[in-house]
Amino acid sequence: PAALLARAPAEALCVLLECLLCEMTVVLVSDSAAVLSAAAEALSALLRPFAWQGAYVPVLPESLVDIVWAPVPALVGVLGALFDESVAPDLGIHPAEEASSPGSNSRAGSSLSATLPLLPPLGEGEALLPLVVDLRAGRRLLHGHAPPARLPDRIRAAIATAARAFERAAPLRLVASDVLELPLP
Repeated sequence: PAALLARAPAEALCVLLECLLCEMTVVLVSDSAAVLSAAAEALSALLRPFAWQGAYVPVLPESLVDIVWAPVPALVGVLGALFDESVAPDLGIHPAEEASSPGSNSRAGSSLSATLPLLPPLGEGEALLPLVVDLRAGRRLLHGHAPPARLPDRIRAAIATAARAFERAAPLRLVASDVLELPLP
């Protein structure tokens, strides 16, 4: 879970779990296949005792990029260049504008409304777009619609406590090219 926790605050983890439990499509984006795989596995592990029953492709090859638009739940990882070229334009995400907003993906001192602006949940019959989780440095973390259901406050509090404990035990920082760096004691 280090790759995911290094980038996503506890509130974002709650939103991700809510989306997965509601069987929404979640698209992870990173420039590193290792980060994509680690984040996808962490999300799968966080779902326990439930198991993800939708499509699961931690690193999506270019030939299968259309799975993002399939009418089935999916948890997929897309490399940054492929996402910027093939997926982002169809979602109305402009990668050049995202990269130019410094600090938009910072964890420290951020609130949900400041770093995780999501569209409201969709009404019945509306087309559901995938939730995009951009794990690249300097990018807005989440794009898409809020999940239709919320986790109970007790579970949200437990996730937040666990995330803070993990961060205190092994403070992580991302360096260039989505490489995780653990401080040495």
